[in-house]
Amino acid sequence: MFYILLFISVLIFGIIWTIITNKYLPSETLDTKNTDRTGYDERQRTMFLEIFSKTFVGLVYTFFIGMILKIFALYQGHHTVYPFNQFPELAYILIVALLLVMNYFIVKKKYTP
Repeated sequence: MFYILLFISVLIFGIIWTIITNKYLPSETLDTKNTDRTGYDERQRTMFLEIFSKTFVGLVYTFFIGMILKIFALYQGHHTVYPFNQFPELAYILIVALLLVMNYFIVKKKYTP
């Protein structure tokens, strides 16, 4: 019963995620051949791509720094605050959110006349 509920919840999440991304993200970010119905102009599409690409590069750097710290035993993971102790993925989600907001303001400043 647990596995059926897990499967159904993952399926529903996947469907909702697909609908939201197809509705709000430009077609260049999704790599689809469909016409873009989001109403974004070329400048906004370029901003989306630049924001997401810089955020992805920052996330990869964060993964590398985390691996290097674990390889050289500089970070053991048991001295962290409670939610990050059990769920270290939360730290990466917070880092990605921070990078996304920072990159948004940097790119917006770059593309705003």
